[in-house]
Amino acid sequence: MIYDRAALIALPRDKRPEYAEHLKSLLASGGNIFMISLEYDPKKMEGPPFAVTESELRGLFKELTMVKLHEHDCIDEEARFKERGLDWMKEVVYRIG
Repeated sequence: MIYDRAALIALPRDKRPEYAEHLKSLLASGGNIFMISLEYDPKKMEGPPFAVTESELRGLFKELTMVKLHEHDCIDEEARFKERGLDWMKEVVYRIG
């Protein structure tokens, strides 16, 4: 099991494919990646943390199966992001393997 809580969302878009390839190289046969991502309107805030959408994740890990396990609107728990201009933010959990 690989657990990514805040690494992918810390990377700018151009660095994410290399990181995804690194994760896949570490993944044992039959293993899974437990990925926690953030989604928000990137026009309202420039990361980090960066918004990483489900479609981007599916592209990065296209040869693997991806299942959304949980989605949570977390903006009310993240006052610092409201101060940076966001009015919504979702924390999304995926199993990739």
